[in-house]
Amino acid sequence: DTHEGGAKAQRFREAGLWRADPPPPQGERFLAYNFSEPPEVAARRAEYARRGLSAANVDVHLSALEAYVAELRDALALARALGRTLLLPRWTCWCDRMWAGSDDIFRFGCMYPGAQDGNFVPFPCPMDHILSPAAWAKAGVGHRDAAFLDTLAERGVRPVEVLLLPRAQHR
Repeated sequence: DTHEGGAKAQRFREAGLWRADPPPPQGERFLAYNFSEPPEVAARRAEYARRGLSAANVDVHLSALEAYVAELRDALALARALGRTLLLPRWTCWCDRMWAGSDDIFRFGCMYPGAQDGNFVPFPCPMDHILSPAAWAKAGVGHRDAAFLDTLAERGVRPVEVLLLPRAQHR
């Protein structure tokens, strides 16, 4: 992101360590969608496993990002149509983010040089690995991170689950 305070605060929110936000406005309604592994990512991971290779690679990572953004587009459109604030899911990253063109993560199992011994890939993606918190704030896109559900649970708010079916299963 732009290395400003907003992205840092977002990282703290996602870790459940940021408590400086005001409570949501009374009556604010939310839309959360459960993330599941996209079929194309599962297929790519299985192919790498069959060949005895790690799924922590740029091919799996880019496939996942493409699926996440497509799913996000649909969820954001639905949230806007319903007048709700979108709760972002917890996605999985298969590579660390390249913050600069000189970062060579590809030779080190999709981790920064020196970090590869930590064996932390895959890991829950921070928002700024996929989206720009600064751009979303500038555009006024209403959203909350996945950790917000934990905050709601602490306040005794229980979500209502809705299952969306493919059009072929509609009655």
